[in-house]
This record gives sequence, structure tokens and C-alpha cells, in this order.
Amino acid sequence: MLARNKLLREDSTMSDGGTMHHIGSIPWNVITLWNSMDGIDFMQMDSKAQEKYLLGKLNDPDWAYLKTTEGTV
Repeated sequence: MLARNKLLREDSTMSDGGTMHHIGSIPWNVITLWNSMDGIDFMQMDSKAQEKYLLGKLNDPDWAYLKTTEGTV
């Protein structure tokens, strides 16, 4: 999965006419780890809270290898 993320990060192809692109790939076991580390229940969050949480994690340098795009998401 990490090799795939690296390939996607190097591929600048956009989808949907250039308005959307893939920003990350997070395996379920990582979300489970985050649940434990952060004392949260991801599945009980509403969609806005999930989005904010995931973007925060993807922008954290410790988890940057999960991103499939460069820069801040």
C-alpha cells in the first residue's frame, strides 16, 4: 500500500475534469490504531468531524506517507 501511495503521489493526473484528486489511502488498521491512540471512535463521528480528523492526520508529518498528493490537504 505504501508503494502504491508513493506512485500516486508522483502521478499528477487529475480526475473529474481536474476538480478532484485522490489525497490519501488509509488502511483500516491505521484508523483502529488512531482510535486507540487518540481515545476516539472514528465511526461514531459525524462526517464533518471525520473529514476534519482525517485531514489533520494526513497533514501531520508523522503520517505523511499515507498521502497520495504533495502539500497540505
